[in-house]
Amino acid sequence: MVLILGVAGFAGTMLIGRFLKARLYPTLVFIPALMAVIAVALIAFGSSLTATAILLGIWGLVGTAAPVGWRRPCPAMRKPGAGSWWRSSSSRSCWARADRAAPR
Repeated sequence: MVLILGVAGFAGTMLIGRFLKARLYPTLVFIPALMAVIAVALIAFGSSLTATAILLGIWGLVGTAAPVGWRRPCPAMRKPGAGSWWRSSSSRSCWARADRAAPR
């Protein structure tokens, strides 16, 4: 089962870029919603080995790819006059920096 989770996670990380380029915010909302549905389904069907393997595969496909979207550059963090996105070397997410950088 862990192998299924890992292989699906690798595939999800490779595929998530297409979805993030097309629709960033809806994708970032859809991922946690789908993971909540999967969690409820695991409670309901957890006694079935086949159902659990399928649900964990979907969890790996979606859940492992989620941090890729959360680390994408934020429009609020674009440097004025710069041609590219500003990226910090810190491990904090761009959303936390965007909140801090917003005028008060």
